[in-house]
Amino acid sequence: MRKLLVILFMAVGIAACASSHAPVQPPLRDADLYPGAQTEAGLSIAVDEIRDPDRVRHYFGSDLTRDGILPVNVVISNRGEDEFLVRPPDILATEGSSVIDAVPVEKVVREGTKTALQETIVRPGDSYQGFLFYKVRKREGGIYGKVEKIFSDRMNLRMVVTDRTSGERIHFGPFPLSGL
Repeated sequence: MRKLLVILFMAVGIAACASSHAPVQPPLRDADLYPGAQTEAGLSIAVDEIRDPDRVRHYFGSDLTRDGILPVNVVISNRGEDEFLVRPPDILATEGSSVIDAVPVEKVVREGTKTALQETIVRPGDSYQGFLFYKVRKREGGIYGKVEKIFSDRMNLRMVVTDRTSGERIHFGPFPLSGL
């Protein structure tokens, strides 16, 4: 009887650990490996929207998409000779002619400052990544949802980085986002 209780407690403990895990930092890959990456002046930028609920749960511990939150991972790799300044205020999300403001990370995930896109300098040979979070409306299924998705204005992300040597502001985008 005692062995059965021990086995039962172990099974419950394993199941509890499997169902709720701590968020995982995505692996840092070179930006030019991502589809749709753009390169200017030796700097590559890619945008990876995390829409799949299982992938969202893996990275954040819960399905943010259920609440209409779209996590977007911005990946930057510097293969040039200059340093570049990356600032969240220099990133703009739009849907048609409407601006979509990023949701403050503190309202989305606990311990989000570890994963949130921060102002940073990307030096030659370095890569950096960080998340932005956007509240987007979910598109309904069925034929009307498909028609709406085809004819609605797409969500796009544009960004500007500053070359710290020349002071030049370099534009990237638009990066199309499909939303939820």
